[in-house]
Amino acid sequence: MSFNFGNEDPDELWQEFGNPNTPWPAKIDILFKLAAIAYHERTYRIEIQYLESALEIAKEHNLESERNRTLLALSLRVADGLGDPKRAISYADELISYYPSFQPDVEVLERMGTVRLNKATALMKLKRYAEATYELKLVLEYAEFISDLPETALANLNLMRCYIELDDLERAKQHGEVARELYQDHSQLISLCEVDRLFARISMLEGNPLKAKEDLEEIRALEQRIYKASSPETKLYLGRALMLLGLTGKAIKTLERLVDQSVKPWSNEFEVALIAAEWVEQCYLDEGNTEGAARIAVLRRALRKRVPGGSRQEVEEGISEVQHLRSSGQKDIAVSLAKTLLEKANKAGDLNLRWKMIHEMVITLWEFGDYLGIAEIWDEISHEALNMQDEIVIDLKNRFTNALRNVGRFEESLLLNDEVMTDIRIKDDPLQQAFAVENAARIHKDLRHTAEAKKLKDRSVEAYLELGDSQRALGIIHYFGKRRGNRGEGRG
Repeated sequence: MSFNFGNEDPDELWQEFGNPNTPWPAKIDILFKLAAIAYHERTYRIEIQYLESALEIAKEHNLESERNRTLLALSLRVADGLGDPKRAISYADELISYYPSFQPDVEVLERMGTVRLNKATALMKLKRYAEATYELKLVLEYAEFISDLPETALANLNLMRCYIELDDLERAKQHGEVARELYQDHSQLISLCEVDRLFARISMLEGNPLKAKEDLEEIRALEQRIYKASSPETKLYLGRALMLLGLTGKAIKTLERLVDQSVKPWSNEFEVALIAAEWVEQCYLDEGNTEGAARIAVLRRALRKRVPGGSRQEVEEGISEVQHLRSSGQKDIAVSLAKTLLEKANKAGDLNLRWKMIHEMVITLWEFGDYLGIAEIWDEISHEALNMQDEIVIDLKNRFTNALRNVGRFEESLLLNDEVMTDIRIKDDPLQQAFAVENAARIHKDLRHTAEAKKLKDRSVEAYLELGDSQRALGIIHYFGKRRGNRGEGRG
């Protein structure tokens, strides 16, 4: 989104806005101008408030054109200005929903190309690269109908970046060549530097750090000539190339300086700083300099805790530690760490991360037979929100069902089990299907539905044997051999 700052006087704008004779579309224009001033002053939260007020007015007064214009602006600015890509995606999806079918109209195609690109950019910020490639391919499809769609070069550049992250280097190079040609045609040197920087990354991934180093040094020189400074990414990958070439001293010097520069108040390159600090620590360890490594490790932990996005990385790294503690039977420590990480995920405001951590918490409690703890989580979470977590919903519901049965909440567990058994998302997961049938068998046995329980038990045993899980099959047989009232090994 680009703003025309002009020389607008905010007081005059507010006076015009408050005039009862000012029509609603003009009021929305005024809010856009006020948002432009806030953007120019770097007060991004105020900028977004103006844009969201404009959206509210547009919807209230059925101003379709203004509504779409505002949604388009929000789909970009919420991610860039507030660092809230999830909210940006929701605005993009809302705008997309108003155009459910293809419309061969140039204005609509341009708007759809732009909003899809904005959505892809937000998805990339969340590291959801596969989803981003889908949106970016749609941008290129729209571009086929509009020969001068300005997003074409950027869409190819972003596809290059996504395919690098997805380890599909051949496709990355194909889109990189297209982006390079388009940027060369328009003499966009800085964008060309970005393309070449990504090609340097590919050179490193393909085992040619020397070529990467030479290319990155050329890019750095060009950036310094244009802007009197080089891009943080250029320095980052130059440091990496030096590492791979065994030039550890030069790598440490480059990367440590980058860490210092990236955490200055005017910089905001916190993710770059974290990556650079990790690589510096690795360099010191490679040199056998444990003191230097320890010093950088302290800095890296401090950064992770205090900078935007730090909490997320800390939680994600902590998950593997929870998994290790769980596998080594250290229940109390695993549960304690999982609870701490769940609190941090909540504070980070990242819903995907929160659900990922809830999943780990439930698995941890379930592994140690703490069914009451799992039932408490079931009582606290939003069941509607759980239904939206496609990747984990079935496993979580199976475990919640199992836990509710183990604490004697049979009717609830039966209803939840019915939800799982009829959920289309279970059809491609034989293990979860077997788990759901096992849960059903145990519940019906507890409820003295003998015939139904036996039928389900046989199905469950057969399913586990087909999956090669004889231990689970024997567990069910053993459970059905017990008298009612002694649930004992109630795990599924």
